[in-house]
Amino acid sequence: MDKIKLEPAAALNMLWGMRAFEGEILDKFISHLDLSSGNELYEKCNSICEWYDEVILNRKYFIENYISQKLGASSEEHLIIILAAGKSPLSLSLLNQHVKKINKILEIDLVGMDEKKELYDRLLPEYSEKIKCITADISSKSMLMLLNSCLNEYYNNMPCIIILEGAAYFLDKEDIKNIIASFKSAKHNNHLIVEYLLPAEEISEEIKNIPTSIYSAIQESTGLAEINYYTNEIITEFVTSNEGKLVELKNLKSIEKDRLGENKYFAKSNDSWIECSVWEL
Repeated sequence: MDKIKLEPAAALNMLWGMRAFEGEILDKFISHLDLSSGNELYEKCNSICEWYDEVILNRKYFIENYISQKLGASSEEHLIIILAAGKSPLSLSLLNQHVKKINKILEIDLVGMDEKKELYDRLLPEYSEKIKCITADISSKSMLMLLNSCLNEYYNNMPCIIILEGAAYFLDKEDIKNIIASFKSAKHNNHLIVEYLLPAEEISEEIKNIPTSIYSAIQESTGLAEINYYTNEIITEFVTSNEGKLVELKNLKSIEKDRLGENKYFAKSNDSWIECSVWEL
């Protein structure tokens, strides 16, 4: 089987997050991905901010650390849903640590899911049986209705963790609202992790040029759609209208302190242009 070639934006994200994907199992998976399409964009972004990988490492740390704590403290099996999963090896990392606490992982994305599942089956059959890869548009109302039915019928008594990482940038408010509504549960045993970009007015003058320039470079190189920005207030409005509540909210400053024990790049709260939050639904 030839290496799976990633699109430039997906390859860029993998290159940035490489230090988060360490270990024999993850190396085995990543060695079968062709990231070369992202090299030029990676160099271009590094010329804007040579430490931008720290941003991606922070958000991945927050997500995996929260899930690990949640699974470690629970006696129940969990369902995990990864929206816009791409080629991220997050499923493998979680299964490697918590295989007995995970009933099933559903990975959903618009393209590349069949070849990803094939790679899981071939390289890591012991984990692959717990992963289902679904080709679908995560903003599709029919897909969200199907997930809602699945959660409220088949997985009704099982706690679920839903991850929306690196995708809110490309989803409009109606999409985000529909996604949140679809994971509402009668028992409030679903937890949604959302990572999103803050608007420029929320960011300090000294640093706001970094995310602006980075995402302009990505758009220019890949032709991606307009970037969408959110605030905690906007997400809160969508969640509370579905009887949900905030569990945890962190910006890059607080995540960096948790991850490194100090603040090296994010000294002030408004130096952060990304927030990560967890919501009970």
